This record gives sequence, structure tokens and C-alpha cells, in this order.
Amino acid sequence: MISGKPAFLPRADLQLHIALQELDQTITDRQIVQNRIDESWKKLNYRLKALDRRWDCADYTKFQKLYVKHSAIQHRFDTADRACKTARKVFQDSLNRYNVAHSDQSELDLAKQIELKQFYQRHGAMSRSLNAIFKTLMPDVGAEDRYQVTDGAYDYIPLDISAFLSLLIDVDSLLSNDVDYADNTNRYRPVSFLEVGAGTGRNLVLAKTSQLVLLRDLQGFDINPDLIKSGLKTLGPEVKLHVDDALTFDYGSYDVIYSYRPMQDNKMQAVLETHMARSMRMTAYLLAPTAHDLYLCPELTPMLVSPHIWKKTRLSEE
Repeated sequence: MISGKPAFLPRADLQLHIALQELDQTITDRQIVQNRIDESWKKLNYRLKALDRRWDCADYTKFQKLYVKHSAIQHRFDTADRACKTARKVFQDSLNRYNVAHSDQSELDLAKQIELKQFYQRHGAMSRSLNAIFKTLMPDVGAEDRYQVTDGAYDYIPLDISAFLSLLIDVDSLLSNDVDYADNTNRYRPVSFLEVGAGTGRNLVLAKTSQLVLLRDLQGFDINPDLIKSGLKTLGPEVKLHVDDALTFDYGSYDVIYSYRPMQDNKMQAVLETHMARSMRMTAYLLAPTAHDLYLCPELTPMLVSPHIWKKTRLSEE
């Protein structure tokens, strides 16, 4: 009944997989820019209110500079949005080809499509619910009191909850099959986990409560003291949060490090990635969505299970 299709089906599956990955990446890229627009708008609104209270040439000049930056960010968002729409169309076309390729199993396909639709509905609902809960537990610091991060750095940008949990699942799979982490009583020895740019500690809570990774220690830091203060106040002393600078921090005490692109300046991000690769302990894993270019770090080896996970397999040449 399906003679002649075995060679075609894997290709349709692969195209759909690639299209889905591309769509996921463009959605992530667009969200990063959207977050920057939101932050920029808060700053513009704050300056505008200051001008309403008291006209000042210096404040007006700052407002103009912020407006120029905001316009540039808006242009980048438009570009990212177009890329997202294009990727969504490619994904839909790939999905249509996938459905045609599997048309001989229409009843089974229909059941799978309904199950997949329900899965994504549950998945989206859980993600929205968790985001709402975290937003209630960890309200944003007010624009008037917000700590101004160093030029070239991002303020805290949260990765989508489902994407973060997927990373934890992938690294758990790697650790389970890694002889460097072999253990006689567990699927691997419990690991120490660090988040770079942890904000108020949302991801640390997810890593702990999801129980996807065997943990013995869980820590995070951020350069923004206001976010750390808010996180400690909300979550209590059981969450290890502290203020530190990613560019000077010693990463040698941790097995798994998560870093979601803290630097918007490519040169600063490259410096950070080089510093992390050199100061990480041997066999440590780095989870780095939207990294600049970790292929420039000879100490790190990419893991096939995920394009965002790297392992330190070589000592630094200094």
C-alpha cells in the first residue's frame, strides 16, 4: 500500500523538523527584540513624564537619544517579525507535504493530529499559566528604580519556559550517558547548576521543582542588584542568588552552566564566551541559546542532542 514511499517519508519528516526548528528560533529572536522594545518604551515613558513635570534641555536631549534607539529597535523587530512570518509559512508548507506523504494512514494521522493539537494546547496553556504565576510571584522592578545595566549588556530576558525545560531534558539525557558523571546509585551523579543573568530566579525555581535534572547545588547571579533583591525577598534564602559580573566571574565550580545571551554587543559576548570556556571546569556543560559563536572556543565541543549545549573537553591553551 505504501510501496515507493519509504525513501520519501523520512525526507518529509526531516523537512518538517528543520522548518519547526527554524520557526522556533525566529520566534525566540522576535521575542528578544520585543522585550527590548518593551524596556525601551518604559524608559521613553519615564523621560516623557519627567518632561511633563519640568521642561529641561538635558532631559529632552536624553529623550531624543532614547527615541532614536527605540526607532532602531522597532526596525529590528519589523525585520524579525517578517522572518518569523516567513518561517511560519515554510513550516505550514512542510506540514502540508508531511501530511500528504502520510496520507495512506489517514485515520492514524487524524488521531495523531488531534493528539498533537491537544498536546500543543496543553503545552501552551501550561506555559501561559506558569508565566502568569511567576509574574505574580516576581513582579518587575519599577522603571523609576530600575538598575541601569552596563552599556552593551541586556537587561534580564526570560527564555520561554517550555524551551528552558527542553534544554533541561536534553542535558539530563547527556548526563545519563556520560561516563564522566557515572554514579552507582543514580542515573548520574547529582550536578551543580549555575544560571548567568538569573534575574529574580525564575529558571532556578523551574530547575528545582521540575526535577528533570539531578541537582546537588543550585545557584544564580545577576549584575542587577534590584532583581536579586526582589528574587531573594520573594523566594527566600533557599534560592542561592547573588550579585556578580559575568565577565569576571569564575565558572570553575559548576557542572552545568546556563547562559541566555546576556550581552547584546557581539564583542562583549565573544569576550564572555571565551572567559567562560577558559574558566569552566573540564567535563562541564554549557547551555547557551543564542550564543555568539562558541565554535571559536576550542575548549568546547557541541553536543549532537541539541544545538545549544556544549561540553568542555579540552584544556585552554595559554
